[in-house]
Amino acid sequence: MPIGVNLLPWREQQRRRHRREQWIVCAGAALAGLTLMLSLAVDPRTASADDRTRRDALEARLSALEPALAETRRLRERIGGLKARKAAMDRLMPRRTRAVDRLRDVLDALPGEIVLTRFAHEPGTLTIEGHSRGSAALPRLVETLRGSPRLMPMRILRLTHLPAEANEFPRFRLTLVRPDPGEDGPGG
Repeated sequence: MPIGVNLLPWREQQRRRHRREQWIVCAGAALAGLTLMLSLAVDPRTASADDRTRRDALEARLSALEPALAETRRLRERIGGLKARKAAMDRLMPRRTRAVDRLRDVLDALPGEIVLTRFAHEPGTLTIEGHSRGSAALPRLVETLRGSPRLMPMRILRLTHLPAEANEFPRFRLTLVRPDPGEDGPGG
């Protein structure tokens, strides 16, 4: 029996079908590779177009928000200015009531025989004028002022007897000064 002869046609058909399938697989792989290469070559262009579109959209949103950002900056500056003003007012607030506090301290120290006619409070200086109905009232006033905790940093500069007018009790002027007039501290 000769070996090279194939009498069965189905084997030949199977070989042709197998070759055809291989060609189809190869063509499909080549087509897939070509598509992949083209998509990689085209992708940077589409990616840059997408990036440009996104950048344009972001720039549009930023330009729409720019007035709000400017307003926010302006408000922050205004808040900073207002905070600085409030801090200055907080520092000045104790000074506003200082004259009233001094007057209250002096009125608390006044004996019943003394009538207050004038009170002046200037930085570092206090001037008290009044009438004394009794001779012991004025020394009591001086001692009480010296013992007052809020008036303690002040010292008596001058005690002046003023001429009495008709039908009046003896008049006086008492001037108190702070040892360092430029310094108006917490008690001042």
